[in-house]
Parts: sequence; structure tokens; C-alpha cells
Amino acid sequence: YYATEFLSADDGIRVSAALAASLESSTIRTLAASRRLVAVLDIDHTILHVTNKRVDLLFPDVTCYNLAPNKDTGRLDEGKVYQFFIESGSKTATCCYLKLRPGFYTFLEDILPLYELYLYTHGTREYAVRLLKALDPTCRYFGSPPRLIARVTQSTLTCKTLSKIFPSNHRLAVIVDDRDDVWEPKDNEHSLIKVTPYVFFPDSERLRVSLEGQLNAIIAAGSGKRAMAPLAEYHHPADASSSAAPTPPEEGAPPRDRKWLEMAESDKQLHYVTEMLRNIHARTYAAAQLATSVGDDLNADKLDVRPIIPAIREQTLEGLRVALSGLVPSNYWDPSQHPVIRLLYRLGATVVSDIGSIAAKGADLGSSSPPIDVLIASNLETRKAQQA
Repeated sequence: YYATEFLSADDGIRVSAALAASLESSTIRTLAASRRLVAVLDIDHTILHVTNKRVDLLFPDVTCYNLAPNKDTGRLDEGKVYQFFIESGSKTATCCYLKLRPGFYTFLEDILPLYELYLYTHGTREYAVRLLKALDPTCRYFGSPPRLIARVTQSTLTCKTLSKIFPSNHRLAVIVDDRDDVWEPKDNEHSLIKVTPYVFFPDSERLRVSLEGQLNAIIAAGSGKRAMAPLAEYHHPADASSSAAPTPPEEGAPPRDRKWLEMAESDKQLHYVTEMLRNIHARTYAAAQLATSVGDDLNADKLDVRPIIPAIREQTLEGLRVALSGLVPSNYWDPSQHPVIRLLYRLGATVVSDIGSIAAKGADLGSSSPPIDVLIASNLETRKAQQA
């Protein structure tokens, strides 16, 4: 039996495998008939940033507004910082602040004709519903009841999986998330677009975890600066474990001026994601049409984003030979599995073990190979950096 997150918020309901497959097949046929796919959007650091830090200390000159849509537009204003409270099981509610990622509503409007939209968060359902009422008060984008997957309790986080939306068939789903490490490996590899995390409030735990956390630690070590203390896990700002009252920034963290605000507001990630989603949609339906017999209606069984997404991703650095210096420890258990090297492979680059030789996924091919295109060094004092 399957849980019914794709049908109901009640995690106590179960349906048989046969019924789940029938419902899933019906959904796929409906999507194909309207020439749409499914976009599964993460919330935190993907479409917005929420913090429980003292915003008045981070941005002394920023006004905070109650979390409610603009009466004239029916939407939140992307340029405003909002304040809201989440009941967390204690007597005092958790105070949080929210800032939308620039271009959020334009992004939704642009992809809505091509994709059915879902929200999938590691936050609690109470938190997600609170945000959704403000983000989509008319249910235009995420439906009614909302197409929303979230934690029902404060239980330990589990790996995200598309099986909570499509129990057995992930062919039509595209994931947009700032973290790829929280998804099941198959979903991560074949269905995910990773975005740069949106960090408006600078005192953020997000930059200490996942790939960004590892890169920040490498950069700090290479520059001789003290790396940020590693965190065992990311604590959601609206969880009961968070402080009920807004907490101050880390000791010594300076207030941020308008320059920081302008930099955060220049974020263009959702514009780039829109173009990628359009490309994926066009290529997926074109491939399915080619695989359908001439004169026949489009065969929904031929729709599959999973070979399309890795192919597009690999075009990013396709043909580039990249050398690393000071980024991968010499005693790392398997250099080919280091997050930086794995990312380069996923983007289509060839990783060079030495400036004069090329290594194809760890195998040295000799010193007669062409020169490298890019050297990524932790600092300018490494041997390879000096050699380059």
C-alpha cells in the first residue's frame, strides 16, 4: 500500500498499489493531453528566504510588514520583508521573517502554461500552509487543495523522493531545489535542477551545509581565514527547536547596508530556471513526438524528462578540461567522489589530475594531452597555481 501525499494531506490514508498506479496513469494522460509536465519546487532558499534572526539588527533601516498579500495585487510584494509567527508546540510562537526571491511571480506565470506546480519542503506542513496562504491566496498556482508535500510532524528529516508525488513513475517530474543532497540519488541525477541558494538575510546556516558549505570551508582554509563551524544538520528556522523569539545574529556580525540589499535584489536565478524549464519541456515533447508513429496522437508513454535533464546539464562545461589545486585533500577516501569533482563531472567537464595530463574520472591518460582550460585553486600559493 502507498501513502497518499499525492492525493491528501492525511498521512494516515493508504491506497492499494493497483489504485495508486491507476491514479498515476490518469494524471500522466491528463498532463500529456494538455502538453504539460510537473515542476516540483522547494521552498526555503529556492523561492524565498526565511529566518528567525533579529532583522532589525541585520538591517536597521528595513521596515517589516505583516505577512499578507497586497490588497490591490493579491500577491506579496517581492521587495518587502515580512514578519509572521508559527505555533511550534510551545506556549510562545516562533517569530520569523520572510523575503521572496526576485522574480518569483514572473517565474510562476511563465511556467504555469507548461507545468503543473507542486511545493515540496522539509519544513512542517503548518509552516508550509502558512506561507502558501500568503504566496497563493487564490490557489492559482498550486491548486485547491494545495499540491503540497511537507513534514506532518517535527520528526527527523527524511530523504526527499518523487515517489510521494508519483509512486512508481517519475518520467514527467522536474525538481527545482537549492540542495541536491537531500534527494534520493536517482531523482538527484535524472530529475533535478540545482539553483544557487537565495540568501537575503546574511546570517544564514544554509551557507554552512551541502555543497556551498564545503566550498566555503575550502575557500576559508585556502585564504587563511577561520572557516565557519560545521553543522551536523540544517535546522529549519520555524521548527520547535528554534528560538521562540527572534535571535540575534552571530557575535561580531555587522549590520548590513543598502549595498547588501542591492546585491540580493539583483538575483537572476529564477529567470535562468525559467529558460531551462522551457528547454526541458520543448525537448521532452519533441523527443516523444519523434518516438510516436506518424499520424498517431502523441504517445504519453514516450514522455520522459530523465534523459533530457542530464544532457542539458552536461552542456554547461562540455569540452572544458579543469584542474584543481588545494581543494581535494590528498588523503580523501576517493577523489572521484569529492563533491567538487562530482559537480564538475555532472556539468560535463573533464577533470585534470595534473596541468600536463588529463584524468578521465581518476584515470591518468599521460602527459601528452592538450593543456587545461581552467585551474580552480584554493589560493594563489599552491604549486599548480604557481605553475599556471
